[in-house]
Amino acid sequence: MRILHLHSEKNWGGGEKQLLQLVLGLKEHGVEQLLICPKGSMLERQCDQEKINKSPLRIDSGISLITCYHFIKLINQYQPDLIHLHTSKAHTLAIVASVFSRMPPLVLTRRMNNRVSGNWFSRHKYNHPAIQKIICVSDRVKTTLSLAIPKEKLQSIYGGISIADTEMKIDQNFLTDKYPHLNSKKVIGFVGRLTEVKDPLLFMEMVKTLHKSMDDLSFVIIGNGPLVDVLENEIRKYELEGAVTLVGFTSDSISAISSLDLLVLTSRNEGIPNVILEAFVCQVPVLAVNVGGIPELIKDEKSGLLVNRSPQDLAVGAERLLQDADLRERVINGGKKRAQQLDANKGIEATLELYNRIIGANS
Repeated sequence: MRILHLHSEKNWGGGEKQLLQLVLGLKEHGVEQLLICPKGSMLERQCDQEKINKSPLRIDSGISLITCYHFIKLINQYQPDLIHLHTSKAHTLAIVASVFSRMPPLVLTRRMNNRVSGNWFSRHKYNHPAIQKIICVSDRVKTTLSLAIPKEKLQSIYGGISIADTEMKIDQNFLTDKYPHLNSKKVIGFVGRLTEVKDPLLFMEMVKTLHKSMDDLSFVIIGNGPLVDVLENEIRKYELEGAVTLVGFTSDSISAISSLDLLVLTSRNEGIPNVILEAFVCQVPVLAVNVGGIPELIKDEKSGLLVNRSPQDLAVGAERLLQDADLRERVINGGKKRAQQLDANKGIEATLELYNRIIGANS
C-alpha cells in the first residue's frame, strides 16, 4: 500500500500533531507513505526528526498552475494507491489538479465544524467523485457536513491520543522553572492559536473577573497568532502585567499543560480539540465552552465542566474546579478514562481499514 499525504499549513497545532501521529502509526503497520508539506514548516522538521519520507511543496501562498504542475509531477513519480488530504487548501489543490490529470482515490479529513459554503465550487469540491470518503474528526462535524454532503460519504474517526507518548512529556515544573513568579500560585492556562476562532479575548474577560475575586491566581496564554498585539494591549490597559503571562509558542506544549492547575478553552467553534485529550492524560481538569465536538470529550461534571459562552460562567466554573476538591478529583478521573477510550491505535487502525476498503474497491 502506498499513501500520499497532502498538508498545506505552516502552523503547528492539534491537526498537525494528529497527522504526525497517524503517519507514524501507519509506518508501524508497514504502510509506505510520502508526506507533502510546506517547505520550512515545523511539520517538515518533524518529518526529518522521525525519518518520515517527505517532499516540500509551496502551497501556502495560494493555488496556482505552477503548484498544480509540481503536485501532479509528484503524483506521477510516486504513483500512490490513495491520496489523503488533511487541510482545506490541500483539498482545493487536489480538485483543481484533477482538471489536468487523473487522480487516484482521494480521502479528506475534515477537522473544523463549519458548514460547507453555498457557493458552487465548495459544493463541487466536497461532492467531487474522486473524494471517496470524508473522515470527520467528531460526530458533530459529521452532522454539520451532512447538511450538504450525502451521509454515506462521511465517516467519523477519532484520532485519539497516545497515552504512553504523552505521559513521557509530562513536566509539572515546566512553567514554574521558566517563570518563577508562578510559584505558590494556582495557574490557569489558555493553550492554542491566538485567533478569533479560539477567542483568547474571552479568556481575558474571564481573567478580569477572577483577578478581582481571587488573589492567589496566575494566568498564562500559550500560543501565538494574529491577536497577540491585541492581548498585550488588553494586559497593559487593565494593568494585568503581574497576573497574565504571554508564553508564546512552545513545542513543549504537553509539558506546559501538565504544569497547569486548570486548562480553559474559549473557542467559538471546534471539531475535536487535541489539547483536551492532552490535558486528560496529564490529569489537568478542563473547563470549556460548550461548542462543536467538545461535548464528545467532556461530559459535564464527569470529565470536565461545560459552560455557556460568557466570562461570568467561565469564572464561576473555574472557581468550582479550583475550590471543590471532590469535583476536581471526579473530572480528572473521568478525563483519564475518556482518554483511555480514545487510544490513538483505534484511530490508526480505523483509518487503515478505510484505506484498504477504498483501494480494494478501486483496484
